[in-house]
Amino acid sequence: PLMELVAYFIGREIGRARAQHRVDRRSFREGWYHQMVRKMAQMSPPREGNGEEDIRTRRERVYAEAAAQARLQSGAGRVLLVASSDGGRSGRLVREDPASAGRTEGNPIPLSDTYVGWVIRTGSQRLFSEPQGPPRNQDVLPGPWQVPGERSYIVLPAEAPGGFRGAVVCAHTEERRFHRGDAEHVRDIVEVMQLGLSHVEHLETLTREATTDGLTGLANRK
Repeated sequence: PLMELVAYFIGREIGRARAQHRVDRRSFREGWYHQMVRKMAQMSPPREGNGEEDIRTRRERVYAEAAAQARLQSGAGRVLLVASSDGGRSGRLVREDPASAGRTEGNPIPLSDTYVGWVIRTGSQRLFSEPQGPPRNQDVLPGPWQVPGERSYIVLPAEAPGGFRGAVVCAHTEERRFHRGDAEHVRDIVEVMQLGLSHVEHLETLTREATTDGLTGLANRK
């Protein structure tokens, strides 16, 4: 009876700790969610005479914020945003976080023999977090984007009409680093990123309409 009583109290404390952890994670999640939404909403129309550069800068800011939040929320050692305009056959690295390891690829590189390409083509997520690491018969990332020692990966597809098309990759050198809950957090971040890019697209449309004639498509005269 004594051991049963001890087990009861231990089980109760574990249950309380798990419940508190869920509450803390939910509060933390709400905090970053509102923070990201505020940053996206604060983006203003481009300044006169500098439209294309401002739009590009705002798009990069959306990518940077999304990658940073994905790394923070998932506990990843590295996050990559991969854009693809041909259905996953090739891709371009638009953001890598942390910035100290940041690389960008001006030209798309082949993704056909990688899991990130497969995820983009099929729209299915992949989670590699077992002791043996990812399968040896197929790389998660193409060679130029690989970092030696990475064993755990989250690979999520990202697609929205008129928005970002590609994948988000979270990587870490530790095994069993990621779980389904981490993938859910990253998926939420991708949704906010798409909203931010949609907002930037709207600003781009407003800029175009303000600087061109609606009937002729020619630049307005000042």
